Amino acid sequence: MMMSNFKNQVTRFARQWALCTIVIIVAAHVATACPTCKESLSANDPQMMRGYFWSIMFMMAMPFSIFTAMSTYFYMLIRKARNLKDNESNDSPE
Repeated sequence: MMMSNFKNQVTRFARQWALCTIVIIVAAHVATACPTCKESLSANDPQMMRGYFWSIMFMMAMPFSIFTAMSTYFYMLIRKARNLKDNESNDSPE
């Protein structure tokens, strides 16, 4: 009983990997069309090239912006906690 269940899991896992591999291969073929479209559009419309440039710049800036915002938030939390701890230790009677 246990071995049969294990075989079923392995078979299901192998099928999922095969399906994922096929999807990746097909998607890679479709994704190669994107630069071609960009080049043909930029030849006819220079503004389109500028749009691609700015979209890439915004996408590249987003991880850094999110990291900076989260780091600042955590820094402020730690600073606030330290200030509260210092105030409590100064206010306590000795």
